[in-house]
Amino acid sequence: MVKDVSKQIEKVKAEINDLRKQLNSINEEKRKWSDQSKGVYESISGLFQSIRDHKAKRNSLTKAVKQLKLERDKLNKRISDSIANVKLLREERNKLQTQYHIKDDPYSLKKEIRGIEMKIETEAVSFDKEKKLMKLINQKKKQLADANVLMDVSKKISNASKDIDKLKKEAKLKHDEIQVKANESQKHHEALLEVGKQLDEMKDDKQNSYGKILEFQKKLDEIQSKLEERLLELKRFSTELRHNKLEKAAKRKEEIQRILKEKELDVEEKIKQKKKLTTKDLLIFQREKS
Repeated sequence: MVKDVSKQIEKVKAEINDLRKQLNSINEEKRKWSDQSKGVYESISGLFQSIRDHKAKRNSLTKAVKQLKLERDKLNKRISDSIANVKLLREERNKLQTQYHIKDDPYSLKKEIRGIEMKIETEAVSFDKEKKLMKLINQKKKQLADANVLMDVSKKISNASKDIDKLKKEAKLKHDEIQVKANESQKHHEALLEVGKQLDEMKDDKQNSYGKILEFQKKLDEIQSKLEERLLELKRFSTELRHNKLEKAAKRKEEIQRILKEKELDVEEKIKQKKKLTTKDLLIFQREKS
């Protein structure tokens, strides 16, 4: 009986060792997938941060582009209004030229008069020619007097044209800035889409890792359950073995006591019959007296 129980114990111990080896192996695999899952989680966290950064920059640039467009549109409106105003001023100047029969504008006349005066001052001209030139200057001055009515209008046209040029430069600068910021915004938007794709792929990896961890955890739970069963079985067999050994020892002790009792009776019988006692008989007799 003891031998059978001992065999059962050895068998259960071997199964326990095998189950523990399986636990260690599966735990190692689970740890690898846990580490991979941790790496994926960190990568996903980084991608989320990248998405937040790209989105914030894109939105900021988009807002700036919107504001710049409003400013550019205001400039273009001012340019359109100024061009329309110049057109009206030119129409007014044409009416005045028709009304006063003015062919040359004041600026051209002034230039001609100054040119003739310079010629008289710097060149050695004859008296007759000088008279003719002076007469021409007087004619030009009369024309200039008639043309002075155009001076204000022409000046307004000139100033308006300068303002238009200035506004066009400002509008172009705004447009160029819009293009730069719009391109930057587009780059962040494209980067955002690319990171989104990477995030989707990472989510698949995370799901796969999580599935593997659950799979190995299920195996661990199953093996742990078997191990606990085998440990309980080992405890039961060990208790049974100890009980059997105690029972066997008790029976052996009882048998020895019985044999000794029989020998004691034999010694007592020899004493009664006054037979010679052996050394062994004396030892038994002394044991009885003690």
